[in-house]
Amino acid sequence: MDRNAVNKGIAMVRDSDPDAIEIMPGIIPKVIKQYLASSKLPIIAGGLVDQKVEVYEALEAGVLAVSTGEDPLWRMGV
Repeated sequence: MDRNAVNKGIAMVRDSDPDAIEIMPGIIPKVIKQYLASSKLPIIAGGLVDQKVEVYEALEAGVLAVSTGEDPLWRMGV
């Protein structure tokens, strides 16, 4: 999921007036750990990462790197 998908989803919600919405995945650090337990491949986390805490959470879960379009996060030095 990327920012464009989020914007389209928000527009769909406005247009359709649903009773509720579900946003998935809601547990990405847990999923990262599950993949790492079953694979030797490095993982790069990306998609909607726009806060330092999200970068740290992904790295703590074991990813090799985090991709983001938020250029202030590119210079975190982690």
